[in-house]
Amino acid sequence: VKCKVKVYQLEDLTEDQISTGLVARYLDMAMLKEGKEVEYDMPDVNESYPAKDIEIRVYLLKAFQITPVESKPVNMHFNTVRMTLGLEEWDWQWEYDPVAALNPQFYRCAKIKAKLPGPSQLHIGLFNIGEPGLIQQIFGGEGMEIGETVVD
Repeated sequence: VKCKVKVYQLEDLTEDQISTGLVARYLDMAMLKEGKEVEYDMPDVNESYPAKDIEIRVYLLKAFQITPVESKPVNMHFNTVRMTLGLEEWDWQWEYDPVAALNPQFYRCAKIKAKLPGPSQLHIGLFNIGEPGLIQQIFGGEGMEIGETVVD
């Protein structure tokens, strides 16, 4: 690994200079050898960087031993996944049918557009939407949340 290291030396001040209010500076030693006084410039750590568009992929595999939220037969439990990152959202139902099982196997990839730097918490929630029907298609019922995890 190659790197460039700059060495700085604290300026020596006399008693008279200190009494007048001068503050010692850190000077670049390489420039001092050339007879130039170049002061150390502290970089701004809060400098804003331009936002970059990225795509986040989450691979959804399986959920194990989901506790039924209602006392219905197993084939009546329709599971779906919803992810949120800041204002961006992805819902399983937009692309796929709900999975009817207590141990659902999803095996799909979800993609969310985001900006870097940007929101840092990805919320992944598993929902039981009940029996999908016309009412949920019209009103967009959310269903009951089974569980959620947050990735930071």
